Amino acid sequence: MNFAGVKDADIKKGVFMNLDFTDLVLLIGTSPLPDYVAVKYFTEKNSKLNRIWMVCSAESDNQASTEKYAELLKDLLKDSKLKFQELIYIKDIDSKEDIESKLEKMINKSEKVHLFFTGGTKAMAVYSYSYLKDKKKGDFSASYLSARSFKIEFDDEVTSDDLKDVVKITFNRLLKLHLFEEKKDKTDEYTCFNSVDSKFEGLIDDNKIDNFYSKDGGFQREIFKIEGKDFKIFKNLSDPGSDMRKSVDCETFFQTKLDELRDREADNFKLRVNIFKKISEYKPNDVFQGIINAFPEGFRLRENGKFNTDIMWHNYKNAVDFIDGFWFERYIKKLIQNNFKNDFDEILFNKELSKKDNNKDKFELDLILMKGYQLIGISCTTSKEKHICKEKGFEIVLRTRQIGGEEAKAILITRAETVSDLQSELILSTGTNNKNILVLGIDDWPENKFVKKMKGYFSN
Repeated sequence: MNFAGVKDADIKKGVFMNLDFTDLVLLIGTSPLPDYVAVKYFTEKNSKLNRIWMVCSAESDNQASTEKYAELLKDLLKDSKLKFQELIYIKDIDSKEDIESKLEKMINKSEKVHLFFTGGTKAMAVYSYSYLKDKKKGDFSASYLSARSFKIEFDDEVTSDDLKDVVKITFNRLLKLHLFEEKKDKTDEYTCFNSVDSKFEGLIDDNKIDNFYSKDGGFQREIFKIEGKDFKIFKNLSDPGSDMRKSVDCETFFQTKLDELRDREADNFKLRVNIFKKISEYKPNDVFQGIINAFPEGFRLRENGKFNTDIMWHNYKNAVDFIDGFWFERYIKKLIQNNFKNDFDEILFNKELSKKDNNKDKFELDLILMKGYQLIGISCTTSKEKHICKEKGFEIVLRTRQIGGEEAKAILITRAETVSDLQSELILSTGTNNKNILVLGIDDWPENKFVKKMKGYFSN
């Protein structure tokens, strides 16, 4: 880059940038987002850029291959009209000799070379920088993308502008770039509860939401949430003569039924009878019952002062899932859309995701905000138990990093009364900082307080 006649202060501010390299070298790691940003930026700013060289790790006993990330990057950038050269494979990413011998093949095929060294290992960055600088002399330059400033930092102290609002990527392309895929969108399963949302909002505004979760007649997840094969409780439940109904109503019948069954079958039946008994005999307080009454017909857990035995299993499950926390995710979504709609390129809701090569490792992101190439992931929980909140915090930090790289931010919204210690522990345990993780508690649920906290975090 030629800066003759330009003031040093202007150079360092990035006011003047003359990008004229012809060859861009990318070190490909398992988080290729910075490489995507670099290509997008350099393509826009450097008309002389012609060739892209991608340096990958080769598969071996000691290292994983990053070839698939390079191929995905190439595919997502196929409209750039750049000439992607043959991939360069490094068999030993810690070997100076191996790295230099592989880079040697491109020396005579390149002109002015720029090394973008955000990806790859530290050894790859150091040895590549040293070798290319030595071989290309004045025809060499280098840079990396700062995850803190969102600027490309050049080796001669020049910096680009903030690229967060300049380079954009959709969430779907971001997933593809990091080998993730969307499995399921659950939003349509709960549209029948739209009228219930305002009831929960009223509880928050009136400072009565804790009554809904009170141990004295409030919703208790451990009682109403049914897992695994225990859904068989609902088989023939509408029939007063069913084994389940008669076992709850008559202890003699219950004991006789147990005697008829084999050991394992008897244990399972006894467990399910006890589960149903707790559900059917539970007496909700006025706040909990008020929410139940707002449910559409066919989804009410209790009617006429007793458990609704006519409810179908699928309807019961959706009703419990909704009051267990899905209503809260929808509430947070509404607050985001009402107050920050114009601040983000995308606001997405409740996505079930997995790695393409590992469908068993499924996870959910409750809310996704995209601004430029930055991902902000939000996890919501109505729990106030520290171990549950902490587990949720670990996951949202991990998942946002996996999909959005070091530039990603995470937000955890809980029902905890105090969250400062929880946030400090998450920062310490995950190696992040207070600019990349925000934890909110029940005091932050009202709209005015929520918006104030989020504005501060978004502008940080």
